Amino acid sequence: MSMNMFILFGILISFVVVTFAFLGTWTYRDAKKRNLNAGLWTAIVLLVPNLMGLIIYFLVARKDEMITCNKCGSMVPGSSNYCMTCGNEFKEDIRYYRENRESNSKGLMIGFIIYFIVIIIIFMGFVLIVFRDGDLKAHSGISIGSIENNIGDKWNVSYISSTKEFTRKIKIEDNNPSRLYIESECGKGKLSLRLVQGDIERTIDLSPKNDSYEFDLSIFKDGEVKLYLIGNNAKNVKFKSYWE
Repeated sequence: MSMNMFILFGILISFVVVTFAFLGTWTYRDAKKRNLNAGLWTAIVLLVPNLMGLIIYFLVARKDEMITCNKCGSMVPGSSNYCMTCGNEFKEDIRYYRENRESNSKGLMIGFIIYFIVIIIIFMGFVLIVFRDGDLKAHSGISIGSIENNIGDKWNVSYISSTKEFTRKIKIEDNNPSRLYIESECGKGKLSLRLVQGDIERTIDLSPKNDSYEFDLSIFKDGEVKLYLIGNNAKNVKFKSYWE
């Protein structure tokens, strides 16, 4: 993973964490102020996906808020014009309250829209870099029991079953590294490793159940060599490689 991807990913995660913290804090305080079940509505806003919880809170909960009658102290629905206990008519006070409530709601919604537009832009930048980066080339597929480790000059992949194509790259400078070492195990199906650099392409058949391989990288020029681990109905795969 390139440094740019680490930075964008870190920024994206930070925005998500800050968003959840802000939404949770704001919802709890707003619900408490409106005499609603603060804990319940905070949980709904945070746990219901795709911001549907927040939309429900705005459309449902905030309309059910309760206010205090300034004459008898009874709790009255915020949409009422009269106190159901003492008959007190709400005039200027409730009008001022409602106008300020609507103004605050509009300002908050505009802030949310701008905030999430920024998150979407950052996420799109991250996705674009992922698709351009050989380390994390996106491939659709389903994996069962999949584990992949990319550490330095080592690349290990294991899975029970997978339709995914795993990808890594090696950077060659001054003919170094010059050798690729592989240990593979494939319980069923076919497994192969394809190495590509421009017009140069080599494929290593890894189908035997257990075997070790040593591949000469000197056929490639200085630059990036992309590795593709490809399984065709491959099951119980264990692939280990390193280069030097």
